[in-house]
Amino acid sequence: MRVFRALFYFLPRFMYAGFRFRRMHRLKRKNPTKFERKWHVKKRYEYVAKYCRMTRYAFKGKNIVYGLENVPKTGPAVIVANHQSNIDPLFMIGASPRTLNII
Repeated sequence: MRVFRALFYFLPRFMYAGFRFRRMHRLKRKNPTKFERKWHVKKRYEYVAKYCRMTRYAFKGKNIVYGLENVPKTGPAVIVANHQSNIDPLFMIGASPRTLNII
């Protein structure tokens, strides 16, 4: 029941995020140079990570992260998840203190 309340609380925020992502995509198609100036890679990642953290909060109590203190701040690293569902990459982005590339 708590998950449904959390999702109901976050639903307007996720809908707004979808609207923003559609606007970003439209700008990228129309004017790629303006898109890169306005939405550089780091800013896009921060925006996505913010909504990934909101997703983790919505499922509070359902996700557990072990070994986060072992993730190096810089340099290469491989982070492996024991996938229980397709939402795990979102949880990984939301929980990680550094930028991730998901394969």
